[in-house]
Amino acid sequence: MKKTAKILSIMLLFSTLLFCACSTYANKSYTFNVSTGEQIEVTLNVKEGYDLSQENGQFTVSDKDGNDILTGIFLLEGYTDSYREVVDADPDATVLEDKSTGGITYLYYEYDGETGMEHNFIVDIDGAKTGVLLASQASEEAASKAFSMLSFEKAE
Repeated sequence: MKKTAKILSIMLLFSTLLFCACSTYANKSYTFNVSTGEQIEVTLNVKEGYDLSQENGQFTVSDKDGNDILTGIFLLEGYTDSYREVVDADPDATVLEDKSTGGITYLYYEYDGETGMEHNFIVDIDGAKTGVLLASQASEEAASKAFSMLSFEKAE
């Protein structure tokens, strides 16, 4: 009986450790030194198979099959306002969402361009002079889902 109790105790301890080791989040981050003189940290929740890569100051979010979903570039101070004005004035652009959440303010819009329907984001980061432009030729749902896995912040 003592041997069974000891085995059960060990199994309970092992399963508790295993359970505690699991996380609902797994993140991948890059910190970029941008031309505004700021450092911007881009973080992606990779738990659902997304991946974050970077090359030459641009970053890309891809899905678990390796398909590029979002491509991001950094914008100089004031450029996000200029992009917003262009979107507002363009009859081929439709604003899908204009929202502040999680330390950012963003405009999500679709644009019927020469290469097909684009789903793009213009992002202002709280406390930063730097903005972000994210472009996607993926579906509205895929672009929105990938964007929801991202976070941005000015690094100190």
